[in-house]
Amino acid sequence: MRDAGISGLGGAGFPTAIKLAPVNAINTLILNGTECEPYITADDMLMREKAEAVIQGAEILQYMLGAGECLVGIEDNKPEAIAAMREAAAGKNIDIVVFPTIYPSGGEKQLILILTGQEVSSGKLPADLGMVVQNVGTAVAVKEAIIDGKPLISRITTLTGDALSAPQNVEVLIGTLAQDLLQYAALRESELSTLVLGGPMMGFTVDRMDIPVIKTSNCLIAATEDEFPAAPDAQACIRCGHCAEACPSSLLPQQLYWHARAENHEQLMHHNLFDCIECGACSFVCPSSIPLVQYYRASKGAIRTQEARHAKSERSKQRYEGRLARLEQEKVEKEAKRKANAERAAKLKAAQAVENTGSDVKAEEDPIQAAIARAKARKAAAAAGTSEPASARQAPGGQLSAKQKELKVQLSMAKAQAKKTERALAAAEASADLNGDRGAIEQLKSNLAMLHQQVTQLQQAFDENTRESASKDHTETTAEKPDKATKPALTDNEKKRKVELAMANAAVKKLQRAIASAGEDELDALKQQLKAAEQKAAEMKKALEGLS
Repeated sequence: MRDAGISGLGGAGFPTAIKLAPVNAINTLILNGTECEPYITADDMLMREKAEAVIQGAEILQYMLGAGECLVGIEDNKPEAIAAMREAAAGKNIDIVVFPTIYPSGGEKQLILILTGQEVSSGKLPADLGMVVQNVGTAVAVKEAIIDGKPLISRITTLTGDALSAPQNVEVLIGTLAQDLLQYAALRESELSTLVLGGPMMGFTVDRMDIPVIKTSNCLIAATEDEFPAAPDAQACIRCGHCAEACPSSLLPQQLYWHARAENHEQLMHHNLFDCIECGACSFVCPSSIPLVQYYRASKGAIRTQEARHAKSERSKQRYEGRLARLEQEKVEKEAKRKANAERAAKLKAAQAVENTGSDVKAEEDPIQAAIARAKARKAAAAAGTSEPASARQAPGGQLSAKQKELKVQLSMAKAQAKKTERALAAAEASADLNGDRGAIEQLKSNLAMLHQQVTQLQQAFDENTRESASKDHTETTAEKPDKATKPALTDNEKKRKVELAMANAAVKKLQRAIASAGEDELDALKQQLKAAEQKAAEMKKALEGLS
């Protein structure tokens, strides 16, 4: 039925497939054949011409719902339809119930009260009482879909009004334009004053004729000016109470009107606005000609819009709260991972402190502080009148020059870092956490190879500097010069540049050590920082060479 596009043909157009899957058990199936609104005779003609199809559809619906009884309600102003339906239902478990014609007995809740004596409470559905109501046209559509394999592509529509020369009921395809139907019924355009889609009480006035027929289009009225005169201007409410007497849902139309004008949605819901079936009885009897139903329809639309906006806001709030929860969870996981990395690094550092001696202990000192200490020593020596070159050269007693000391410190640091990386690599290969993570192990191997190459280069530079210093000392000793040339003292700018260069080099080495012990989530950021630090050190070295 869902695939066949079947929906209620009585006016509401509610999907039939949803009605046939209720939560509660269904005991009674009711077919609505009242058609109590004036002018409309589509269901009357349907029951006359297709009574057998109506009964077959009712049996299918009764079987699907598991209902024990089926009632067909028909008003007593349709004698031909009553006779045809009784003949078709003979011998079936279906009762044809005839009752007086009173508008609007075709409402779902009103029909249940008439046929069963039970009242559907406000906010409840017929299914809560174990009942399901379907239109007789819907029953025919069910029969055609299940037995004939025909989807809902057509319906019977009443063409009426004094502006038509040949008013009639026609079976019309869904989507047919109203102007084509009116021409088929011999419309006298000069007499047409009002075109109504639907009945005179619950229908809508339209101002164009190129509108299509839809599944709920049960009537099309082409009225003249005498038939549907213009409504008088609305006047002030005189509180006569006629609207409350005429309301079939036992509402208070006058109170609903005042709250609708004030847009007081809370009070409208309190007075059960959505129980209004928009039958138009209150507007019809109002002596002040107030279009009450229009106010109710507008208020219903505003409330639905407000509820949809509120539901959308709630969904957005839930998504936002879910996002905050995910971010918080990611933050906790990242902090836990950082702590785990820090603990692992602390353990490796403690093991290194136990194993390292001599130069390895010196290598763990802060290189930035060491560079600052060397700069202060050179400044103090210059202030005391001693020349740095004389003290920088290797003394006869075997004292190292400043360049050799710096190379030796760098060599010791590189060796210590290489040992630290070797231990980290061994721990990674043996650790159960990194088992199978070849990316981290390969990165450690790459870092270790780079450190070994750095150690080799520093060792070569240290050896070469040592040979040059020894050769220079030997040349100066054999020359037997009375006075040795002294190198001019460094300017303050040169000293500052050297200190900055030493600090930059120390920052590079510190980042290299951090990369060796970093986790995968921090590796990319540290590499970028290392690249920037190396570039800065190169620029400082170039600037220092320009000064000298």
